[in-house]
Amino acid sequence: MKSILFAISFGLAVRVGTAADWPMWRYDAARSNASPAALPDELHLAWTLEVPQARPAWPASQEKLQFDSVHQPIVVGDLLILGSSANDSVTAYRTDSGTEAWRFYTEGPVRFAPVAARGRIYVGSDDGFLYCLQATNGKLLWKVQGGPSDSRIIGNDRLISMWPVRGGPVLIDDTVYFTAGIWPFMGIFVHAVDAETGSTTWINSETGSRWVTHPHGAPSFGSIVPQGYLAAVGDRLLVPGGRSLPGIFDCKTGVMERFDFGGKGSGGWSITASKDFYVVDDAAFAMKDGASLGSLPVDAMIGDVVLGKMSAFDFTDALRRSKAPDRKGNDTEKVELKPNASWAVSSPDLPIFVVAGNRAFTGREGTVAAFDIEAARQSQKPLPPQWSSSIEGIPRSMIAGDDKLFVVTDSTIQCFSENGTSSLRHTLAQSDRISTKPRELVEAISTRDSAQQGYALILGIGSQDIVEQLASRTTLHVIAVDDDADRVDALRRSPSLLDDYGTRIAVIQRGLSDVTLPAYFANVVAGEVPAAVDKSQIENLVRTAFHSLRPYGGFACWELTQQQHDVVAAIVATGELASADLSREGAFTFLTRVGSLPGSGSWTHQYADATNSVVSQDSIVKAPLGLLWFGGPPNDKVLPRHGHGPSPQVAGGRLVIEGADMLRCVDVYTGRVLWEKDLPGLGTYYDTTKHFAGAGEIGSNYVTLPDAVYVVYRDAIVHLDATTGDTVREITLEAEAGFPKPTWGYLAVEEDFLIATSSPVSVSDEKELAKSDRIAELLAAAQYSSTSRQLVVMNRHTGKVLWTRTAEYSFRHNAIAAAGDRVFCIDSMSDLQLQTLQRRGLKSPKKPQLFALDATSGEVVWSTNDDVFGTFLNYSREHDVLLQAGSAYRDRAKDEVAAGMIAYRASDGDILWKDLSQKYGGPCLLWRDKIITNGGGGFELDLLTGKTTGWNYKRMYGCNTAVGSEHLLTFRSGAAGFCDLEGDSGTGNIGGFRSSCTANLIVADGVLNAPDYTRTCVCAYQNQCSLALIHMPEVEQWTFSNLENAPDQFAVNLGAPGDHRGPDGVLWYDLPSVGGSSPDLPVKISGTTIRSVGHHSSRINSVGDALDWVAASGVTGVESIEQQLPKDTNRLYTVRLTFAELENQAVGERVFDVLIQGQTVLKGFDVAVASGGSFRGIVKQFSGIRGDSAIEIKFRNIRREATLSGLQIIPE
Repeated sequence: MKSILFAISFGLAVRVGTAADWPMWRYDAARSNASPAALPDELHLAWTLEVPQARPAWPASQEKLQFDSVHQPIVVGDLLILGSSANDSVTAYRTDSGTEAWRFYTEGPVRFAPVAARGRIYVGSDDGFLYCLQATNGKLLWKVQGGPSDSRIIGNDRLISMWPVRGGPVLIDDTVYFTAGIWPFMGIFVHAVDAETGSTTWINSETGSRWVTHPHGAPSFGSIVPQGYLAAVGDRLLVPGGRSLPGIFDCKTGVMERFDFGGKGSGGWSITASKDFYVVDDAAFAMKDGASLGSLPVDAMIGDVVLGKMSAFDFTDALRRSKAPDRKGNDTEKVELKPNASWAVSSPDLPIFVVAGNRAFTGREGTVAAFDIEAARQSQKPLPPQWSSSIEGIPRSMIAGDDKLFVVTDSTIQCFSENGTSSLRHTLAQSDRISTKPRELVEAISTRDSAQQGYALILGIGSQDIVEQLASRTTLHVIAVDDDADRVDALRRSPSLLDDYGTRIAVIQRGLSDVTLPAYFANVVAGEVPAAVDKSQIENLVRTAFHSLRPYGGFACWELTQQQHDVVAAIVATGELASADLSREGAFTFLTRVGSLPGSGSWTHQYADATNSVVSQDSIVKAPLGLLWFGGPPNDKVLPRHGHGPSPQVAGGRLVIEGADMLRCVDVYTGRVLWEKDLPGLGTYYDTTKHFAGAGEIGSNYVTLPDAVYVVYRDAIVHLDATTGDTVREITLEAEAGFPKPTWGYLAVEEDFLIATSSPVSVSDEKELAKSDRIAELLAAAQYSSTSRQLVVMNRHTGKVLWTRTAEYSFRHNAIAAAGDRVFCIDSMSDLQLQTLQRRGLKSPKKPQLFALDATSGEVVWSTNDDVFGTFLNYSREHDVLLQAGSAYRDRAKDEVAAGMIAYRASDGDILWKDLSQKYGGPCLLWRDKIITNGGGGFELDLLTGKTTGWNYKRMYGCNTAVGSEHLLTFRSGAAGFCDLEGDSGTGNIGGFRSSCTANLIVADGVLNAPDYTRTCVCAYQNQCSLALIHMPEVEQWTFSNLENAPDQFAVNLGAPGDHRGPDGVLWYDLPSVGGSSPDLPVKISGTTIRSVGHHSSRINSVGDALDWVAASGVTGVESIEQQLPKDTNRLYTVRLTFAELENQAVGERVFDVLIQGQTVLKGFDVAVASGGSFRGIVKQFSGIRGDSAIEIKFRNIRREATLSGLQIIPE
C-alpha cells in the first residue's frame, strides 16, 4: 500500500523504467535510493548466489574512493544485472531462480552498476568504453569510446584504458552521461550520449587543464577528477570528485558551472540530490551556489524527505536565504537548511540500505529487517520491525525489484521473495585445471628467472593452452591480444581459467595495429606465430613486442622458422631496437632488452648521487609527460609526509622507499612490489606528522644501487641484495676506549667505496650540562644528528674498513660529497652550534676546515680553513667544480646557511669565484654548467663564474625542495609541478595529485617516478597513489611564466588554459590570461559578446601546419584584435591566423569577413568549409602587411559571430 507521503513525494521526481525495476544505482538519477514499489509484507529466502568478491580499484584506506568495494546490481524486468570488477563481465541472472541468463565481457573491470532503460543495459568499464547491450540476451548494440584513443596502461594493477570510465553512468531524459579519465594532465572527458543511438550530444573535454585554486590556496592546472556515481536533477549534472567536492555541469550544454576542491576531508564518491540541495558524504550544499549547509546524513530521499540513521527529515521548501550583517557591518547572505518536521524510524545505529514503498530495509551481520516509515511518522515514535529474517554474512547493499529484495554481502547475493524457499544455492564455480604436457614454448619461457613473476604479454593466442599453461606454471599476470573474436570469447569462458580470469588473466580482442600497449611493462612476450606469417607481419610483431619489453632483461620468445628468425635478425642489425640482444635456441628465437634504457640515469642517494648534485643524469625524461602506470601499493606503511623522510631512490629498474618499519622495493615500470624488508623501527626518526627537517637535516639512512641496498639500521649498516631484499651482511664497529659502541650516521657509495660517518653527535644548551674547553667533552652522543664525530671508508663488497678520520669538531652529513677517488668534507660546527659551545665554555675555537681526501687512503689532497662556512657541498663531475654553500629553506635545519657561495677547482682547491653575500634557497642544484637555487622559485648562476644569468623560475605553494634532471626541475606547485628546462616553456603541473613534502618526483631509469609519499594528508587532492610518467609528445602541456615583459617574438593563443611553447620555439601566451602569471601583452581584443570556447587538443584534427593545441580553443564574438609593434618600426609583417569551428556549427552557419589594416583579406569566410568540418584547425597566412605602431585585425559578421583561435605576427 502506498502512503500519502510517498504519493506526494514521488510525484516530484523523474523516474526511469517501471516502478518494479531497480534500473540504476540507488534507483534513479537523483540517487534517492527509494522505490515507490512496495514489496510483499512477508519475504522468504528464495535463493543464494555466490559471486567473486569485488576487487576495488583503491585500498580501503582511501575511504572517499570506495565506489566499487561492494557489488551493486540492478533489476530490470525479471533479470538481475551485475557488473564485476573481478572478471570484467556483466552478467544477467534470472530473478526467479538465480540462474545465469547471459554474460558479456568487457576488456577491463566493471566498477559501477549498470543502467537500464527501454530494454537496454548501459555499462561503463575501465577499458574506457560505455557499452549498450540488449537486456534480453546481452548482445552488444553499440559502444562509445570515452577517451581520445584506445591506449592502454597499467592502472590499479590491471591493464586498462588510459581513460577508464570512473564516472558511473546515469540516465535522464533519454540521455546517458558518463565520464572517462582520472588524470587531468591526460584529459578529462565528460560525455552526454543519446540513449538510443549512442551518438554524441556533447563532450566536455576542457576541464582537466583549467587553472583552479587547489588546497592551501595554491592555483594550479587541474580540475575535477570524476570518481563515483554521476547524479542528475533537472538541468544539472553532478560529477563526484571522490576526494574533492563534485563538479556541477549543465545537462544541456556540458558547461561546468562550478567546481571547488573543498576543505580537508571533503568530497566523496556518492551524491544524493534534490532540486534545492545535494549531499556528498553526509555534507549538504545548496544546488544554486554550493553554499555549505552543514552535516546531513542521507541514506535515502523521498522527494524532499531525507532518511538517514533511521530518522526522517522533511525538507520541503526548507532552504532559506537571508541577509545579515557581518562583523564589519556589511550585508552577507546566510543560507540555512532546517527541516520542517522529523521523526525516528528505528534505532539510529542502523543504516537504511533501501526504501521500497513505505518501508525502510536495514540490517546487520546475520539479519535483515524492514520498518514502516509512514507508521513511525504517524505514531511519532520508533516502532518494532514489520518483518525480519536471518541472512548469511554482513549486508553491504540491498536493492528492491521485481517484487523481491536482494541482499548483497561480500561474496553472495541473497534473494528474498514472497514464496521463496531457502534450498536453492548456486556455488561459485572453480577452475577445472586440465593437466597436460607442457608446451615446449612454455617450457622454454618458464625456465628463465625473469619469467617467474611480473607481466606476460601474449600476442596471438592460437590455441589457448599457452595462456593456460603460463598461468598454471608461473605467477605471471598474463595479458593476451588476439583479433579473432571466437578464440577470445572461448578463452574468456574457459573452465580452466575461472579463478584467474580478470585477476591474473585478461584478453583483448584487437589486431596488433589497433592496440596501443604500454611501454616497458612486460617481463615476457610470447605467442603463436604461424609459418605462413609474412615479413611485414613479423616486423610489426617484433616492434610491438620490443616496445612493451621491460628493461633489465625482459624477453620475447617465439617458435619461428629460420626465415622468420632472419627477419628479426635484420631488424636488430639496424640498431633500431636499442639494447636488443638476439639469440636462437633450437627452434626458439629470444629477443631480450638488455640492461638500462640508453640515456637513462639513476637516483641512488638523497641528493641524486654521492656528489650531492641534486640532479639526475637521465636524459630520456622530458616534457610533455604522459602516464605510464598508476596505482601501486598503498601508502599505509610509508613514512608520513611532514616528517621529510629520505627521498625515494631508483636504480636498476627498482624504486626503494622507506616506511616506519620497512624498506619497500617497487618495479619502476609497473608499480609492482618486488620485495618488502621488515626492519622494525627503521624510520622512527622521520615518523612524525609535525613539520620536521628530517632527512633534509641528518641525511638519508640508505643508499640504493643496481646490485645492492645499504641501510643504516640500529648499530649496523645492513647490506641487502637489491634483487631479493635478502640480507647479505651486517657491518658494525667496535667501541673505542672511553666511548660507547658507535652507531652510524651519514651513508654514501662511490664506485667501490662505502663512505659513512660513525658516532653521530649533538650540541645542547641545557643548563645542567657540564662546561668545558674541550670540544669532545661538549658533544653528546646521539642516535640521530646532522653531524658525526668520525668519517669511515670501507670496501662496499666486503665491509672491510679502509681508513677512518676523526673530526676536530664534527663532519656535517650534508657537507660530505664524493666523486671518483676523492672525498670532500667539512670539519666544523655551524655558527649556531659554535655559539652554544662557547656559552658552555669553549674558548678560542679553531677555524673550520674543508678537506679533499684520497678515497683509498684518507690522506689529505688539499684543505683550506679560509671562509669555511658551508652546511652543504656539491660537486660537478662534468666541470670538476666543488661548491660550498648552504641549504636553508622551509622545513630545513634551523642552523642552515642562507647566504654565501664559494666555487673551487676540485682537483687542487683553487678558488674559481666566491660571493659571500649572495642570498638564496637551498640546496643548490648543479645542472650542466649552471647553479640553480631552490625555494618558492629560484634563479640561475653560472657555475664557472658565479654571475647570475637572468633566468629564473616560479612555483606555487609547496613545502618540498626542487630536484632536477637533464630536462626538468620537479617540485610541488600546488599540485605536482615541474619546470621545463629543455623547452624553457615555464612552470607546469601534473594535475590530479600532490607530490610530497619530501621530494618524491624522481627522474630515473627513463621514467618520472612519483611514489605516493603523502600518508596522513587529507587535503582534497583528487588522487592519492603512486604513478610513473614518460615522455609523450602528444600530451597537452600548459605552463605559466615568470617573465615581466613579453619577448619580441611571441604568439597569442586565444581562450587557451595557459602558455605553450611551439615546435619552432615561439611561446604562445593565453589570452585572456587565465592560466597563471604571464607578461603584459601588447595585444588588445574587443567585442561586445566575447566568449571563450575550449576543448582538449585530442579532439582536434587540424589541416596543413595548424597546431592542434592552438586550434583547440578560441574566442567567439571577437570584433577586433590589435597588437602593438616595437617602437620605431615601419616594416612588412606576415600575419598568421588560426581558425577552428569549435561549436560544431554546420557549413554555412558561421560566416564572416576578416580585415587586416582595413583591407579585406578573407571575404565570406566559413571555417567549416575551409577546414573541412568542425574541430579542424586551419591557418590563414597573409604576407606583406605594412605595420608601423600596430597591426589591427577586424571581423565583420555575416552569419553568427566570428571566431578566432590564434594570432602570430612575424616580421619579414
